[in-house]
Amino acid sequence: MSAIQLICNLFKTGDEILVSFDLYGGTFRLFVFFEQQLGFHFKYVVFLNYEEVEQSIT
Repeated sequence: MSAIQLICNLFKTGDEILVSFDLYGGTFRLFVFFEQQLGFHFKYVVFLNYEEVEQSIT
């Protein structure tokens, strides 16, 4: 969890971040906090589906 928080410090308000849909439950809660407090947007995708990943990139 601390590694995830460290990496999230690299982003700024309004950034959109692609993340795997298959995450540890606590990670979802951390990402909700970041969305509400820091204005990040997390987009959950299945990384095994390459077409979905490609279409999710904006």
